[in-house]
Amino acid sequence: MIKIKNKMILSGIFLLLFLTSYTTSITQVNGLVDDNSDNELMISDFHYEDFSDESYKDPSTNAWGWGSGTITNTRDFSWELLDFYTTPYQVRGIDVQGRIVYVAQYNKTNAQYSVGCYNINNPSDIVLLSERHSLPSTQTIAVDGDVVYTGRDATSQSFNTYNTSDPSGLAVSAAYIDYISSDGSVTDIDPEGHLVYYTVYNSASARSLRIADAEDPNNMIAITPNWVSNKALGLEVEGHLAYIAASTDGFYILNVTVKDYPVELGHVTLPGNATDVILDGNRAYVACGTAGVAVIDISDPTTPETLSIYNTDGIASKLVLQGNTLFVADGFGGVCVLDVVNPYYFSFVTQYTLDYVWDVDLFGGILVVASNDGIRTFQISAGDGIADFSQSYYANAWDGLQAWDVRVLGDVAYVAGGPDGFYTLNIRDPSNPILLDHKPISSGSFRKLDVQGSFAHVITDSYYYIYNIQDPSNIETEIILGGNQLMDVCVRGPLVYISWQLGGYGVLNVTHPNLASWANELDEPHFGTNITALWVQGPHVYTVDDQAGGADQTFRIFQTLDLTNQVQTSSAPGTTGYFYDIIVDGDLAYTSDTNWLVVYNVTDPYNLFFRKD
Repeated sequence: MIKIKNKMILSGIFLLLFLTSYTTSITQVNGLVDDNSDNELMISDFHYEDFSDESYKDPSTNAWGWGSGTITNTRDFSWELLDFYTTPYQVRGIDVQGRIVYVAQYNKTNAQYSVGCYNINNPSDIVLLSERHSLPSTQTIAVDGDVVYTGRDATSQSFNTYNTSDPSGLAVSAAYIDYISSDGSVTDIDPEGHLVYYTVYNSASARSLRIADAEDPNNMIAITPNWVSNKALGLEVEGHLAYIAASTDGFYILNVTVKDYPVELGHVTLPGNATDVILDGNRAYVACGTAGVAVIDISDPTTPETLSIYNTDGIASKLVLQGNTLFVADGFGGVCVLDVVNPYYFSFVTQYTLDYVWDVDLFGGILVVASNDGIRTFQISAGDGIADFSQSYYANAWDGLQAWDVRVLGDVAYVAGGPDGFYTLNIRDPSNPILLDHKPISSGSFRKLDVQGSFAHVITDSYYYIYNIQDPSNIETEIILGGNQLMDVCVRGPLVYISWQLGGYGVLNVTHPNLASWANELDEPHFGTNITALWVQGPHVYTVDDQAGGADQTFRIFQTLDLTNQVQTSSAPGTTGYFYDIIVDGDLAYTSDTNWLVVYNVTDPYNLFFRKD
């Protein structure tokens, strides 16, 4: 009874203080006498805040504006249902690339409607492009470039590939290209360059982590790592580390540098049934079934630590993150939306009840939801995005060092700082970036970088640096290689693609970053001049240059089905010929020149054509 009365008193005090004007100075109370009992309640460990600064807040409360040192306002979150496309069977898996949603429909009795492609260029009008009556019991799907990977359940047991160079042509017989038999249910897929990782739950061989070498997706090579577990349900791979949601066995981190013999680095037990994991910098979010969602500190892979667990109403199965907003496919609980700005305390934002939600993904500001009865698109506003750039950007938030290229993972920005070297910033508060570490450079300028897992790959015109960034506040130099007029770098799985100003690009194997060497180069196509930028998606490399002139071929695509002998498939001119950067997403390539953002349609990598500027 005393505990109940004390809680009531504290609640009353909190309410009274909260209703007091924010400008009123509130002093800490050192003691309080409960007049209804002989017990004195000492509350010196409780803190009352007048919101006048950002000092420590009591982490035990869920009140908005309270937490571990960060003041936040009530989330101005909204969402609007845009369209609903009814499907004949459960949509258990989705993956969005560019403007297309790839779906896995689960039909246990026959092969009807098992794989489909939907156009959401207009999210208010979902359009079926094609579907394939391919294989029964298809339940998970992932896409990389023009290759789609699917997995089937324990009754069918296979991992399959499809060619979607033409998203409208899934039904043609040539679209189905290869498969690997499994001895269990294929539950999750993560393409990492030419290596595709997937999980096989309840594997008869107790080997639930699998890898497909899909350098040639038409002739995949199966790799079965010697890690003993039959519980893996979900995974995410970054660099040389694999993060695994392993059902009732919890969460594992493996070093997969040696693919046949992974090394178990860390493990934490979790409640419920761990089914999915996504990464955000040094945090991993894990869907735990009926136990909800856990956030785990993975800054040290050998000692992962559970920071908090939020128990959702349904069965958390799949996750997708946008900024500090986490969307949870919550089974019969529909879609649950959580604010995860404070990893020690998730805040509930809202929930949308639907007929059993299996999966969620994002297309910019559009949430795509897969459920028992079909596909839905929602227009979402998380309340912390940029609606009006002129009013929302943080002018001169960091001007201590130059910034030539940036990659952001979680709360950390990794910056190629030109002549100022390489540095890391804590950007959890975008209006107040904090320098974590800085590696000066003695000569030259860091012009481009890419980040994967625990390593940052940074180039000057004469050198290629690999930095260990496992601890962003303590950058360590892994290796430095000399080069000649290097222009851009792109990392995919164990391969690094580096463009040369005079000639083309090279492909380097960096499975072991500390042993990186040009002697490990797989191929070096020579073409054009001033190859300023490149991008890798699926089995293709996309390059641009800034010297060819408007009438010449400034944009080229190469096929990487044989990494030792890459072949140009198509090319196209630019508006001025002076391209500086490129990003490819799905069937669209975005390129920048001196005056324009130029967009190309790359649906067919053998027939490249200009789309619009």
